Amino acid sequence: MLQKKGWVTSWLLALLSGYCFELVSIIVRSRRNLLQPVL
Repeated sequence: MLQKKGWVTSWLLALLSGYCFELVSIIVRSRRNLLQPVL
């Protein structure tokens, strides 16, 4: 039971970190697209 809970927690953390990475890459890409016409 405890082992399963730990697995679920680690899976959720991995999912959250992956989501945060995607969000950061999207923000960086959009910011780059906004800065490109100026340069």
